[in-house]
Amino acid sequence: MECTWIIKGEKETSGIVLNFEDINIEKDGKKCKDVLEIRHARIGQIGLKYCDKVDYSIRSITDKVLVRFNTFGNSKSSFKIKAKMTDFDDMCYDPVDKRGLNYAGPVNYTRLYEPCLPWIKMKHCYRHPGVMKDLYDNLDGNACRNPDNSFR
Repeated sequence: MECTWIIKGEKETSGIVLNFEDINIEKDGKKCKDVLEIRHARIGQIGLKYCDKVDYSIRSITDKVLVRFNTFGNSKSSFKIKAKMTDFDDMCYDPVDKRGLNYAGPVNYTRLYEPCLPWIKMKHCYRHPGVMKDLYDNLDGNACRNPDNSFR
């Protein structure tokens, strides 16, 4: 059986934050028997699949999130997610400034929820706080920044 939900914000400048309250996806050894997929970037693109405990929030980068659950056979898999709408001002992604050039907020993890590396340790990169042209780019800590306006 496959179930699909599309969660949409009230306006185009809103995002969605998902918090897992419970996740119990059956496994066959280390492999998931059933599939819970979250498409938080673009709902037409393949999303991330989950079957273990998720102890972080999933934030959309548009005003829509797709949640797809596939269960096979006589499964007892289940999950509970709480969704809330948020404003893009609270997030790294801005629909107008798509590359995050002007972002100066506190988010410090990647799209795949890996912690960002501290800027001060990026001495091998051509953009870091020790370069004169980057002195005023707010490259402190490990917060998200895009000082050269690149795609990633």
